[in-house]
Amino acid sequence: MPQYRKYKSDAERQAAYRKRQARERRRELADKGLPPLPKIASMPGAARWNSAVEKCVALLEMVREEMTDYYNERSQAWQQHNYRADEHKENIKTVQTILTKLEDISF
Repeated sequence: MPQYRKYKSDAERQAAYRKRQARERRRELADKGLPPLPKIASMPGAARWNSAVEKCVALLEMVREEMTDYYNERSQAWQQHNYRADEHKENIKTVQTILTKLEDISF
């Protein structure tokens, strides 16, 4: 039994595919809370980039706060005599360094 053709030509099928892909990309950006891409491909997406950096900063601030709270909730013995405490403190410093550099970025 022959299969029903949804599109009359390969060109129509490809056009429908491209439309589905573009719609999916727009939906993904909207789900992330990012503004849409600029209409002209050569225009920079400064608003999108700034928004993405702001979201990164917010997430990293949350991580830094949680890591600091975790460190502060541990006993003094753990903080002073544990190699993991030293590693944890270094990771907090690294996150802070990244945050400082990200906050300086502006498009």
